[in-house]
Amino acid sequence: MSSTSFSSVTISLDLDDQVPVYLQIARQIRALIEQERLRPGDRLPSSRQLAQDLGVSRTTSSNSYDLLTSEGYLLGIPKKGVFIAHRLPSLMLEQLPSTTTRTSPDNSYDNTDDNWLRFDSGADVSLFPHRIWRRCLQQGWRDPPRELLEGTMKSGLPALRQAVADYLHAMRGLSVKPDQVIITAGNRDAISLLLSALKRISTKASSSVWLENPCYPALAESVSSMGVQLDALAVDAEGAVCPTGVSGQLAAILTPSRQYPLGVAMSARRRQEWLDLCSQSNQTGQPFWLIEDDYDSEFIYQGRAQAPLMKADTQQHTLLVGSFSKILFRSLRIGYIVAPDQLAPHLLSSQHALGSMASLPLQPALAAFLTHGYFATHLRRMRRVYQQRRDHLLHLLQSELADQFQITSTHTGMHLVALLKPESGLTDEQLARAASELGLTLNRLSSHYFTGKPQQGLLLGFSALSEPYLNEGIERLHQVLKRARETLSVPS
Repeated sequence: MSSTSFSSVTISLDLDDQVPVYLQIARQIRALIEQERLRPGDRLPSSRQLAQDLGVSRTTSSNSYDLLTSEGYLLGIPKKGVFIAHRLPSLMLEQLPSTTTRTSPDNSYDNTDDNWLRFDSGADVSLFPHRIWRRCLQQGWRDPPRELLEGTMKSGLPALRQAVADYLHAMRGLSVKPDQVIITAGNRDAISLLLSALKRISTKASSSVWLENPCYPALAESVSSMGVQLDALAVDAEGAVCPTGVSGQLAAILTPSRQYPLGVAMSARRRQEWLDLCSQSNQTGQPFWLIEDDYDSEFIYQGRAQAPLMKADTQQHTLLVGSFSKILFRSLRIGYIVAPDQLAPHLLSSQHALGSMASLPLQPALAAFLTHGYFATHLRRMRRVYQQRRDHLLHLLQSELADQFQITSTHTGMHLVALLKPESGLTDEQLARAASELGLTLNRLSSHYFTGKPQQGLLLGFSALSEPYLNEGIERLHQVLKRARETLSVPS
């Protein structure tokens, strides 16, 4: 145990505690602010000085300040220092709906009203660099090309296609040409475009698509709406299970970097199995494609991101799909497809026939944001923030709800998976119904299965919620479990 004086108050660290040291520091500073022992405008010591005072590394003290800054408790002013913010998030927290009984207006347990609390796995837009983005908007529209104004750039702004190619080379080690990059309105638009093009060039009388089960529900609905049959792929600890052969399937849509929603990273052995299957199928005259959905792979907290399947595919029958909306803000609606040279013309033809859904006006700003390094800087910052929030939520779950849920840690992504233990006697649908009465929206794991018997559990997003909101969410989840047991007379 060690302690030190800090602006007339005391911070104590327990080095034997399982709670990370940076979280101990952040929690105590937060408590001092909420107790008004530290007041708005008070100046704090530099991260270097705080590290020396507490006998910790500067990385630890910086992480504490980063967390409190991301939550709105601290404000860093260049060349002046770190100060207590004037508008504190604790005042916002008091405005959250109370945990007294309530029902949603439409009696739905999937209520998404903004007044309700939910474990949100989206980007924290409060930390988005608005001023830099405004400069990028101004720069992009200073002298816009005529094609941009007329909307004739169906495959995307050339500068953005180049910026995406450069980004993929720097971040994922993938060398592609701008001509291989097609700008889309996001993942669902990309999948629709890909399947449309692949169906046009397919010689098969009827085609089906392999899809991971579970998967993103809107993806299954989108693929099915195109008249394509869905063939389910089981998911185990190594990722999507590879079939022994292709029998009429046109493609497989995979999330190897981080399976959604289970969070499993595909093993090297399994990745090679899929590449071998693709190669063998194409050599026997059955054209088959791998579509790699690179869902939220940018947020990796330990180790390095896996190289895309496309990099190891010598047959050039792998396509990469990515999106910037998940990283920056949902309404951006800009993503991309990276296609092999042989398929790119067919995709462009399909896009011209269907019409581009991607917003052209925002593409110059995004190109500038990528080219000038602002995107990489923002991504590094958000990785630190999200990792801290993941650590906090994981600690809450393991210390308070481990008797009800099997909690799986994750080195990547923006949500955790909490599987309901069979002995709880509850289903995730029952929890969601009870949660709707307590102002809490829950994302059910079972709703992500399109066939078969689903697993029961919850997807708990952490990226868009600061620590106080995560605390409130877990407190409500406690009450949800209690109410669900009372309703069903399930013994605790």
